[in-house]
Amino acid sequence: MTSKADQAVQERRLRPIYDALDSGNFKKAIQEADKVLKKHPKTNCAKALKALAFIRTERLSEASEILEEVDTEKAQHDENTLSALNHCYKEADVPEKLISLYERAVAQAPTETNLTNLFTAYVRNRDYKKQQAIAMRLFKETSNSPFFYWTIMSIVMQAHQDPALAQKMFLPLAQKMMTAHLVKTPYKYLQEIDLHLMVLEGLKQYKDCAALLQSDELQQFEHSRSQIIQKLLNLHIQSKNYDEVERITWTELEDNPDDWYLWKCLVEVGFEKIVESENSNAEAVEFWQRTCDLADRKLAYRGPKMAKLYFLMKLRSGPEKTKNLDSAALAQGSPVYIMLAYIKQFFSKPTCFPDLRMFISMLNDEEKKALDNLMTLFVGDILSAEEAKEGDETQIWAIVLYEKMRRAMQLTDGMTREEKRKHIRHVMSQMMTNGLSDLAGGALTQLIAVVLWEEWKKNGDRQAAFELLLILEWSAIRFKADPFAKILLIKIYAYYGRLYFKNIPNSGNLERYIDTFQRSSKYLYSKCPLRDSIHNNLSKIKLGKNNLLTSGNLLRITALTKLLDIKSMQKEALGYLTFPLFEMSGRINMAIVHYTSLSAFYDNAEREVIDCVVSAYKNGGFAHVQPLVELADNMKWSMQVIFLRKNLFSSDCVNFSILFLSTR
Repeated sequence: MTSKADQAVQERRLRPIYDALDSGNFKKAIQEADKVLKKHPKTNCAKALKALAFIRTERLSEASEILEEVDTEKAQHDENTLSALNHCYKEADVPEKLISLYERAVAQAPTETNLTNLFTAYVRNRDYKKQQAIAMRLFKETSNSPFFYWTIMSIVMQAHQDPALAQKMFLPLAQKMMTAHLVKTPYKYLQEIDLHLMVLEGLKQYKDCAALLQSDELQQFEHSRSQIIQKLLNLHIQSKNYDEVERITWTELEDNPDDWYLWKCLVEVGFEKIVESENSNAEAVEFWQRTCDLADRKLAYRGPKMAKLYFLMKLRSGPEKTKNLDSAALAQGSPVYIMLAYIKQFFSKPTCFPDLRMFISMLNDEEKKALDNLMTLFVGDILSAEEAKEGDETQIWAIVLYEKMRRAMQLTDGMTREEKRKHIRHVMSQMMTNGLSDLAGGALTQLIAVVLWEEWKKNGDRQAAFELLLILEWSAIRFKADPFAKILLIKIYAYYGRLYFKNIPNSGNLERYIDTFQRSSKYLYSKCPLRDSIHNNLSKIKLGKNNLLTSGNLLRITALTKLLDIKSMQKEALGYLTFPLFEMSGRINMAIVHYTSLSAFYDNAEREVIDCVVSAYKNGGFAHVQPLVELADNMKWSMQVIFLRKNLFSSDCVNFSILFLSTR
């Protein structure tokens, strides 16, 4: 019987094991593997698949025994067994075993498949020097261009790893190899041009980069024009080729007048030319007039108006030479009236305040007051107009913008307590509008929350803190899609949980604190226009008064976290809010569940990131390799991960101690 026939017979025997693994029925996979091994005990592939099933059921010790038996120094594996062992080592998180596995495989059969797998094993272990050697060996044996670019990328990664030798050895070597290769073999894929650009940028040869981006070679490939333009502008700015930047941006802005990146590049380059010019005033007037002309022709767009403000901000924050420019020469150059015109046109868009926020810092006190007076008149006219129809949130966004602008200009700092209460009641009345969207409701909630938060944290107003809790709970129920209320609730509950357990020895003082805090809610129910709605909605949540503030309401925190439906890196960002509440409260079982789920997330994320790095090499996505490696490093050294490993071990020890004592 031929080897191919033997392989076909073996695959037929192993098919039930593969099917069970693919369907997630790992217990059945183990049983099927035992059936095969009972009749054919020397079938290493069945043993490896059984080990894989053990790994996926977290029976790592049993899997390790099988792998040690199968993967010995002198063992010779077929492709199926190699593939099974590959999956075992990857899922068991021992990538170093892959190197020894495929080094032996290459020594026995130096095929392209084995060499490629050895290369990916080095990628997983970040052995860039050996990556380079294997990739070059593949290229010499197959004359396949992708393998050559694997070699170049391995050299680039060595340059990132050792910046001291990057400019002296690694990057010049990569450029020399690229130049020699391109003489014989032109570019075949866009990713090859991207890699060449990475090398040239690393060498700071920006003019060569720009020439490559504008070459005919690039035009033969499909590419994103906007990305190419952005990269080209960045290169010209770094090489201080300002005239070319102006030419490109003015041309592109005719078709894309709302592209903020183009405007930002144009303003920054225009400002640099004004600073360097001997006739700064004339340069500024010319640039301003050209911007105004484009803005007048593109009235419906935000970009030109924001560019005016950005230009004025650059002039005011620049050296004395630009600060003293004749502002009268800039027709309609007052930032107050430009901002007002922007507000009148775009106030109903949620992006209006984020657009204007960066320009507020250039206003002096007189300009802030003038803008406030003009906004007050404008918003007053909107609110005094006919009553808005259901679903029309124009008045809501006018209020949101007005209040956020006043707070950003620090005009609310001098408000008295009664004025703040009046402000809160006004905003809360708007929250009762029928048909209010979750986005608008969340924005109004933020206006109230920021006032009550400051009263609580800065002025020690415990009544404001309890009112904040009630309003946030109501908002979290009504505006389900908005995450703000839920995140702030988790922060507050966690804060009081930590406060309670930190002050248990001083329980007398703490009880008085909590009692005062709880009694303060009477004010809200007597003054708040939302009291009935809040009372009816909060009845759906089990918020016991003692549990609410004394234990941090861990159950509520857990429920809110589930409602947020956070995924992936959001767990990393949100983890600091609840640390280390579970241990401090004595809820060891909850702590173990919490940290175990986080541990599983970090383990899976680490494997997925490494898989993405391997895929980036195979698919030519070289630009993604370094960012993915940095992401893996950031996650590995995250404080959340360090505390997680420590606390998971501590929680397990404490839980074991409790179990041991309970059996005595």
